[in-house]
Amino acid sequence: MEKKLVRTLCFKLIPDNPELLDELMLEIRNVFNQYLEACKKLNTTNRNKLETYPVKSKLIQKMAREKAREAVKSYFELRKQGKDTSFPKPKEKPMPVRMNYKEGYVVKEDFTVRISVYPRVHVYGRLKGSDLDFAYLYNALKGKYDIGTAELLKRDGEFYLHVTISKDFNKSYEPKTFIGIDVNENSVAITALDESGRVLKSAILEFNELKFLRHKFDLIRKRVQSKKLSMLKVLGRIEKNTVRDWCYKVSRIVVEFVKQFPKPIIVLENLNGMRESIDYGKRMNRRLHKIPYAMIQSFIEYKALWDDVLVERVDPRNTSHRCPLCGGRGVRRKRLFKCSCGLQDHADRIASLNIALRGYTYLKENVPSVKRLPALRKVRWVAAGRVNRPTPAVRVYLGEATVFRRW
Repeated sequence: MEKKLVRTLCFKLIPDNPELLDELMLEIRNVFNQYLEACKKLNTTNRNKLETYPVKSKLIQKMAREKAREAVKSYFELRKQGKDTSFPKPKEKPMPVRMNYKEGYVVKEDFTVRISVYPRVHVYGRLKGSDLDFAYLYNALKGKYDIGTAELLKRDGEFYLHVTISKDFNKSYEPKTFIGIDVNENSVAITALDESGRVLKSAILEFNELKFLRHKFDLIRKRVQSKKLSMLKVLGRIEKNTVRDWCYKVSRIVVEFVKQFPKPIIVLENLNGMRESIDYGKRMNRRLHKIPYAMIQSFIEYKALWDDVLVERVDPRNTSHRCPLCGGRGVRRKRLFKCSCGLQDHADRIASLNIALRGYTYLKENVPSVKRLPALRKVRWVAAGRVNRPTPAVRVYLGEATVFRRW
């Protein structure tokens, strides 16, 4: 598997000359507006033609020109699709500054930054951020990752620097643990299966609160829809950020669970075209379309590949109804799965186990017979404030199958 992975590291910047950075952001806006005018006048986004256009600025103009080209390209693309859109308008406020590494900015091993404002005119500053982002930046400075562009922006009077790093994922190994992951309406079920067919551990991460929050946003949206259109945009942004935050936290716990096993491979369902096949009535369709299946899966895959864990996708058909012991079709009633062979278990865990078995079938020739399932035990997931994982008392899932609940 070969894939290009990109990660953005977010830092707060403490500059020695903030006034000069304000001047830089204003100058970038001026250059951007001049190139917008050039694109409109020449009716092109050709880089060679724009390079010959006279622009008044002391800046290195490359990144501002590329931003203008991207904006106009998007406009031309929408016009080709027949959509009604207008040409990008000139910016009135200071703009974020995109810079190339070693051309516009440099980061040193003591995490100080030098930003080039004008030729031979620099601003120096220090970074503040999370330990995780500093660890990635340190490894990038040591050559483990490639350092790319950075974006300088200002929010609420504070400067921030977003640095991108990347690496090529081309790792390959013979997997020994198959981890099936089943994403549901209000939970993620995980089951780890070894080569002999023994179920090692299971976990169910429940996020009922996310479902209730989305229902709450729907109710508010209906009440204000005809009154304040501006509020709808604010509600949409809050809802989007809330969903992304939940998906990040759930995916992080999933990947931490996976990393405890030797040579693991994550097996996900291939959900391409799933939304088109959903047709259970207007109310149920709206409810199911609200579930962030693809977002959770993409975050899990992204974080797993960064930690050098393999990921595979399989056909999702009948994973919720097939019995993993006898192979027959069982009956699912809400969260209970029953089969004529006598198996009764949590329906979501059965689905994740079938996904793991399907991954084994895809990568191996002989499919093992599943051994007895471990007991499934419920543990409360108590979390308050900005947390990214359960409290230490809840981490007993490392020893037994566990259901996480947020209360």
